Amino acid sequence: MIDALTITSRIFLFLVFVIAGLGKLFDIEGGKKSLNQMGFSARQAAIIGIILPFAELMVAISFLPKQTALLAAISSLILLLGFSVFTAYQIKKGKNADCHCFGALHSEPISPKVIYRNLLLSIPAIFLVIQPHKTSNIDLLMLSLEQSIILIFASLMSLLLVLIANFLNEIVKKQNEMIRRIELLTLSDQIVHEHPAEIGLTNPTEGLPIGSPVPYFKATNADGQDIESTNLFNKPTILLFVQPSCEACSLLLPEVEAWYQEVRDRFNLYIISTGDIEENISKYGKENLILQKGTEISDAFKSRWTPTAVFISHKGRIGSALAAGDKAIKNLLTQLKSQDQPEFIAEGNEERDGKIGLDVPEFTLTDLHGNQFHSRQFIGRKTLLLYWSPNCGFCKEMLEELRKWEENRKPYDPALILLSASNELEKNNNLKLRSPILIDEKREVANMFGMKGTPSAVLIDENARIISQIAIGAEQIWALVGGQN
Repeated sequence: MIDALTITSRIFLFLVFVIAGLGKLFDIEGGKKSLNQMGFSARQAAIIGIILPFAELMVAISFLPKQTALLAAISSLILLLGFSVFTAYQIKKGKNADCHCFGALHSEPISPKVIYRNLLLSIPAIFLVIQPHKTSNIDLLMLSLEQSIILIFASLMSLLLVLIANFLNEIVKKQNEMIRRIELLTLSDQIVHEHPAEIGLTNPTEGLPIGSPVPYFKATNADGQDIESTNLFNKPTILLFVQPSCEACSLLLPEVEAWYQEVRDRFNLYIISTGDIEENISKYGKENLILQKGTEISDAFKSRWTPTAVFISHKGRIGSALAAGDKAIKNLLTQLKSQDQPEFIAEGNEERDGKIGLDVPEFTLTDLHGNQFHSRQFIGRKTLLLYWSPNCGFCKEMLEELRKWEENRKPYDPALILLSASNELEKNNNLKLRSPILIDEKREVANMFGMKGTPSAVLIDENARIISQIAIGAEQIWALVGGQN
């Protein structure tokens, strides 16, 4: 009886590890993706993704000769228990990656079910380990003809099962992709026809100007711990705005996560949602989840619908226009993936982008006191160049706040230089600003920066490089300097 159980256990574990190893070999890319989701770097995932299936096949083959059967049993027990401990660790961290346990044959999100299955598979391994004499007593390579045929048939059927499962898995993937596309198109159509105000009264891509500092905010993570925005942007980052009731968000998330697993060594990803914490965790997982109390973070970034994404540079500045919807978000991610440490992704609108990323054009102007100002003087200090007219009604509306900001400017705030479209000395003096006012009555310098109307502004860094889009109007100008004091 013991001999029969020993043979059965060895053949059973042989088949389990053959199926697991072959299944992973037939879906190496899926294995890398799963390992990425578990926190391994792209390089680590590539190495482990190759080594693991071959290790499982070696364990499987070792069950056949009697000389290596005990070693195979010990190795299989170590692997199964190791997988169980690692799975428990992943669950504790709130990860919901695919286990990819049987590769192309079967894959499911890690859960206690995976641990229970591994523990059940450990039982025959334990049986073999505690019966070392019996385990090493029979050589499965020296079986009778009839027994060998049964073993070969079972192995071939296992291989065939893996091949069929791999084929069906590819078909299911393509069908799911088609269904996802149809659902997204349906949701977009519903937004257009049922909620026209959302796209008519507010432009979903009208966010903060590129180059603006990230608005300061406080929130909580999935563990209920308080976090601050100042600690989040140590490298280029994608903020993805979602909500629990957003079906389009759920459909898009797998693609965003797949992108993140490939670039997580270069980028951060934070998923910003609102509402019940448990509902959000069940839908988006714990990793990277940030919960706002209401919509205060979304409002600060002017994100008006979901899903919406925005890129933040490693310098903590807005690096892209808002990408609203499936297509725009994927286009943004594709552009970022090809760059190592991007500072911004231009909008492609010349009137908005202006000369962002270029050096300040060379010019010389005269200020109200007859002093000459050369563009080289931008070097050494960050500057807000504000295009202004004392005859502009919108300029007059923000004048009082501009005076207060100038008076209370912090050391880290940019310097202020006004570019006046008027040479009327009295009106310019009546602005009562201490910052230089340069006369550009022919608007030649304003045109060099791409600024057409007043008030508008751009940020210039310490190297005399333009680092922002053109901010038009008081609201956008204040966004460039991080708000009014």
